[in-house]
Parts: sequence; structure tokens; C-alpha cells
Amino acid sequence: MNNVFKFESLDGVPYIFDNNNGIIYEDLTSSNSDNTRIKEYNEMYLQNLRKSLAVFENLNLHDITVDEIANYYEESGFTELIFKMTDACNMRCKYCIYSEHYPDTLTYGNDYISTEIVMKAIDEYMGYIIKLKKNIPDKVPFIAFYGGEPLMAFEVIKEAINYVEEKYSDLNTQYTITTNGILLKNKEICNYLKSKNVIICLSFDGYKENHDRNRILSSNQPSYDQLISIITDNFQEYENIYSLCCIDTRTDLVKLYDFYKQNDRMSGGIIPHVLRFSFIFNQGSDYYNQFTKEEKEKFNYQLNLLREKYVSMAVKEERDWILDLLIGQEFIRLIDRVKFSSGIQFYRKGGCCVPGEKIYVYQDGRYGICEKVCCENIDLGNVYTGLDLNKIVKQMKNYDETVYKKCKDCPVSNICDLCFVNLNSSGELNLEENFCEKRKKYFESMFRLIIYIEKENPGYWERMINKQSKNNLSYIVKLQNLLRR
Repeated sequence: MNNVFKFESLDGVPYIFDNNNGIIYEDLTSSNSDNTRIKEYNEMYLQNLRKSLAVFENLNLHDITVDEIANYYEESGFTELIFKMTDACNMRCKYCIYSEHYPDTLTYGNDYISTEIVMKAIDEYMGYIIKLKKNIPDKVPFIAFYGGEPLMAFEVIKEAINYVEEKYSDLNTQYTITTNGILLKNKEICNYLKSKNVIICLSFDGYKENHDRNRILSSNQPSYDQLISIITDNFQEYENIYSLCCIDTRTDLVKLYDFYKQNDRMSGGIIPHVLRFSFIFNQGSDYYNQFTKEEKEKFNYQLNLLREKYVSMAVKEERDWILDLLIGQEFIRLIDRVKFSSGIQFYRKGGCCVPGEKIYVYQDGRYGICEKVCCENIDLGNVYTGLDLNKIVKQMKNYDETVYKKCKDCPVSNICDLCFVNLNSSGELNLEENFCEKRKKYFESMFRLIIYIEKENPGYWERMINKQSKNNLSYIVKLQNLLRR
């Protein structure tokens, strides 16, 4: 296995990323350093290598057992229960995985989950939570409603929450819903969600032109003005509402930055505070074929401009919350990925989760991997027979075999963000053309900036990660795994 990825810092100093332990070293083997420094370097390298190998020596990815999975769940717990309420939707967003741009995934339909299936899934999930609370007393159940547009199944959502409150009132369950927001104009829906303190994650793409060119109603009408009216009329005083913003090559990043700087609640505006900026998913899609060379160049120019601004502020220990979300998070996610040497019982290449950590329920009662995996022929059991640990083990082994065949000689395989979401309809990894080369170039550019900031402002990344961990504590109960999606 090729374990070393070589690159140069911005000032031309040679470095290596060690794929075994996730650590970046100065490459002293290609320098004129004295023997003492090389010896110290080698000792440090070997120490970290031994540490990482100790983790992987106890990890045979192809011999996972049902008992190991069961013990993992009992020790680590289930992050959340997610319901796919329906595949129906009152919008036709142009980048949706249900759209024509994603031919191998899902399509719009008219299937709705039943109250019976919802209640059976809740009972199983709560059974796990009750057992877990013996080892994790502060464990809080987390139930999410997803779609399509989940509010089109509002009556079932209401029955689900009422059922939990009647039967499991002592567990302090938290709820979240990911919605396009249009049905929040209904006062009954709006008031009920607020009365239950449901966390509302609103799909909202920033400034009007960016939002309206993609987020259109099924009647082909724009939705920005409606959403602004709904937010203004119904959610001025409600704290548990957030926005999720999607970005593509036609997004004017500078304009987006200015919009949130002026209008986000964090800045005193009315727009629900943005939790996450996300690039539109590009696997198995022709979505990005529509953009011109000029648009791509403009987007990359603006992205680099904002990165330069972030780097400049980081060196000075200055903070900008929008840049932290828009730019800083990509650094943090990468740094967090390279920390895998601390060891995870079932660490997967790319830091992929273990299926079943989330319990994702389809309308027919089957359990899937998560809300982002569009391969619906994969199931992990169902609400009638429970989680099938044998199927989970099989799925993990199939994934490992596929990944290791494709990635065994890659020098950045342990930080690459491959996961089950990259599976196509047949269950095989489906990667866009030149995916691997693009990722290597991306990692190289990010490594260079990470090193530059650390050289200019030593300890910055450690402080950032520690600060983020402390800040997230206030969100941990109500948001839990939300930011990982």
C-alpha cells in the first residue's frame, strides 16, 4: 500500500501526509537537515506509526461479527431515528435527487408512511435508547422527519410526536424536521411544531436570485418571497429554526456572503441562522454539465478569494462566523478526519459510519442506511422483524471489499470522504470521472493552507477544534448529528 502523499507548502518546503496515521510531517529526507534532526523526526514518525498500527492490528475489516456489531451499538448508541414520511413534494427543486439530473436514484411519487409503521419503529428505537441509558444516562432520543416534503404527512408527524409524549414522556425526546417551508404558512402546522419545540431545518439558498433559480414550486413559480413572508409572519420569535443553504457553480459567493452578513439572525436580521453551506451533490448526476467555463472560473476565483480572506483572518486570530461556516468548516472536517489514529472500533476508510447508527425508515417499513443514500434496494431489516445484524455485517463487508479494491494503493484513502452515499442503484461505488485526481489536488491545496496558518499562528487549529467542541455543547442535545449530514 502506498502510504505517503508528498506535496510542497506555499513556501516550497517539502511535506508528506502519512496515510497510516493521518499526520503531516516535514519531509526531512529531501532536505539538508542535520542527522540529529532527522533522527528526532524518525523517532517521532515511528512513535505515531506504532500508535496507528496498534489500532489497525486489532481491526480485521473482513471478519466483522454480529456480536461485535451488537456490542458496538450497545456501547456507542443510536444517533437518531429518521422517517422518510413521503416521496411526494410540493416543490420541484432543480438540484433535488428526485429530479431528472439524477436518473439512477429516486423519483417523485405519492407514497406515504403509515402511523402503524411509525409507531413500530418508535417502539424499537426507544427500546434501544432505554437499554443505552443504563450505560449513557444522559442519552437523549432524537427523531427526524424527512421527505420528499415531510409536512405533506403532517397528521402522521403529529400522531408520532403525541405517541412518544404519551408512552415515553420521561425520555425528553428531541425532534427535527427538514422542510422546504411552504406549508409552514398553515397556522395549525406552524403552531403545533412550535408548541413541541421541534427543530425546523429550512431549505433556504440565500439571496433571492440564488434561491429562486433552483427552488421552484410544482407550479413552476419561485418560492423566495413566500418563504420570507412565512418567516416574517410566523417565526420572528421562534429560536429553533435554522436554514440550510445549497451552493452550486452559479452561486455568487461574495453576494451570498454579504447576504448572510446582513440578514442572518446572527447579524440581527430575520433569516433563520444558517447551520450549513452545502455543495450540491454531484455523484451520478449531469447537474454540473449546464455550467460554462466562465461560470466555473468565476466561482473558483470567488472561492479562493474567500479562502484567502479566511487565511488572513486566521493568521491574525480574527473570527468571522460566516467564513467559519463557509470556509473554515472544510478545514475542520479535514483535520477531524486525519485524527483517526485515536482509533474507532469499526473505522472505515473515509470515516464512514456504521450502518444502523442511524435508523432510517422507508415508507414501507424497511430500514435503510441513512437519508442521503439513494440506493433503496439496500435494507437493514424492517419494523416488523427489527434491525437485521447479519445484513448490516454483509453490507459493511461489501462496502469494504469495493473500497479496498478501488482505494488500496491511494495515499489519501484514509481521509477521502467516500461513504455509503456514493453507492449507486446496484450497491456499487459510483464515482464521477476523475474523482480521485480531483480529491488529491483538493487535499494538497488544503494541506498547504493548513501548514501556512499553523506556521504563522502556532496552535490555531487546536484552538479552533477545541472552541468548536465547546460551542457545540449547547447544541448537542437538540442538534446531535445534524451537522454531519
